[in-house]
Amino acid sequence: MKLTIDEIARRLELNLDTLERWIRQGRIPVKKRGDQGVFNEPELKRWAVAQRRTYTVSTQGNKNEQDGRTCMLATAMEQGGCFTGVGGSTTETVLKACVDRVPGLSTEVSQELYTQLMAREELISTGVGKGIAIPHPRNPLDQGIETPMIITCFLEKPVDFKSIDDLPVFVLFLLLNPSIEDHLTLLSRLSFCLREASFVRFLKTCSNEEQLLDMVKKMEATIESKGI
Repeated sequence: MKLTIDEIARRLELNLDTLERWIRQGRIPVKKRGDQGVFNEPELKRWAVAQRRTYTVSTQGNKNEQDGRTCMLATAMEQGGCFTGVGGSTTETVLKACVDRVPGLSTEVSQELYTQLMAREELISTGVGKGIAIPHPRNPLDQGIETPMIITCFLEKPVDFKSIDDLPVFVLFLLLNPSIEDHLTLLSRLSFCLREASFVRFLKTCSNEEQLLDMVKKMEATIESKGI
């Protein structure tokens, strides 16, 4: 796929000089040809996820392949559910408690999910800072997940997740998706919300699912207006 270097920088929310420097250094899977960048889009998306960078896909790329509808953050959160007072004192016990709350999974699939989540944490912490973690398996599950869902878990007490800012985690957003496209769309939208200080402050006082969904819908209206 080819896009102008400016367009790639906008998709990745990178300074143009930084993008061109990273291309020269071989740090990013993009090759420059004149004023265009040549890349494999799935590979670039995977790079963005690994680097915890936003990747703003095109309008077409934000559509569910089966029904053409936008993959909505609020819908995925409603599908997964919101839970308060989730127990656990370690990464392992907290993730186990979160997996136990995923709706509709068999015992076998639940164990596979937990194994994948722990493998992901061993690779690099999903604690993104500000007391928030976004655990997710490295690859979409082969079974058990037919629609995108985000399981929101407010913890009974903050837990050390080895986050990038060393702050203990008080809320987890467990992302589960049937496809990498859905995962990237929801991760981009959730990341947009978490960059807003007002949203993070809201999370610290949120007490139920209705409040959470109302706030997310307001944030998502802003996302839609910006075409993200």
